[in-house]
Amino acid sequence: MNSLVVIFLMVFVAGPLIFFRLVRPAPSLAQFRLLAGISFSTLLVSLALRFGFLGRWGSDPSLTWITVGLIWIAWVGILALGVQRLRMADPSVRMHNWTAVLGAFGTAVPWFGLASARFMTG
Repeated sequence: MNSLVVIFLMVFVAGPLIFFRLVRPAPSLAQFRLLAGISFSTLLVSLALRFGFLGRWGSDPSLTWITVGLIWIAWVGILALGVQRLRMADPSVRMHNWTAVLGAFGTAVPWFGLASARFMTG
């Protein structure tokens, strides 16, 4: 299967599902800390892989995919963190609905960057 198809399915199907799972619990300080921990730890591991294996970055598909995947998971975690923080500030149903829609859409933002880059390079 084409790698862009796999990325597309991950971003447009798995991304919103992961996001909704992360924001399902009611916003609380414990949930906020958990989301911050997930985002920070996945970002640190991805940076360690990216800069710890400089010679293999880009030439080893497994390392590259894992690193990019971890960065993307950190992105989804940051979105969930922001959504939970907004919901803590305003617990109304309207805020809940809007943050759900915008957060789910936000998980797909990296796809548009990747697709644009691929389009420009031919």
